[in-house]
Amino acid sequence: MIRQYGVIICILTVCIISACQTVEPEKDKNWAVDVHEAKKGDGSELWSHRFAMGRMSVRVEKRTLYESNVKQVVAWRDDLETMKSLSPMQQLQSVQQMVNHRVSYMKDYDHFGKADLWGFPIEALTEGGDCEDYVFLKALSLQYLGWGIEDFYLVVGKNHRAKPAQWHAIFVVKMPNGGHVVLDNMHVDIRTPDQEWYFEPLYAMSTKNIYKVDADYMKGKTLTRADKP
Repeated sequence: MIRQYGVIICILTVCIISACQTVEPEKDKNWAVDVHEAKKGDGSELWSHRFAMGRMSVRVEKRTLYESNVKQVVAWRDDLETMKSLSPMQQLQSVQQMVNHRVSYMKDYDHFGKADLWGFPIEALTEGGDCEDYVFLKALSLQYLGWGIEDFYLVVGKNHRAKPAQWHAIFVVKMPNGGHVVLDNMHVDIRTPDQEWYFEPLYAMSTKNIYKVDADYMKGKTLTRADKP
């Protein structure tokens, strides 16, 4: 019965999203930053290692996610089945809301006894996870819906809402028109990069490469409530 109610809620959510006017964001909504391939000594080695280990763990767990009878995993697949007929932007919004709802936030140290451990989507669904776990699970969700991964980016940077600023990871999807969509576990809805007023992107990781983002992005910028969308 609980599972049935969960599916009904998801269907209602999808219906509401379907009624919205969702269009691909324009490129002028992207971050105005310089991006170049990461090089040895620029601080990217740690993130490159974590991303590689995370992808390895995800590959190991991916088949289990698609076949497991664990109730949380079955509910995740049921949610995704209701999204298959939606438009791309509606799928992004639905995946954003579904994963944010289904994953309980838990720091890696509390979860695994280590400061940062990437790439365990099953544990994220059944026990909880932190920001990069949301990213990996959202990427897997879109893959389940038929999306290619070549334009998926895990972006790490500084969350300037926290004092002092804290490391944070978000999921960025590049759309066919070149515009970027941000899926952030700190928000209910999908956003454009220019709406992430508090986030300083520093490194972007994809299956193709690791990129260094111009660290001068936030220099001279004062964060106030006026910066909020």
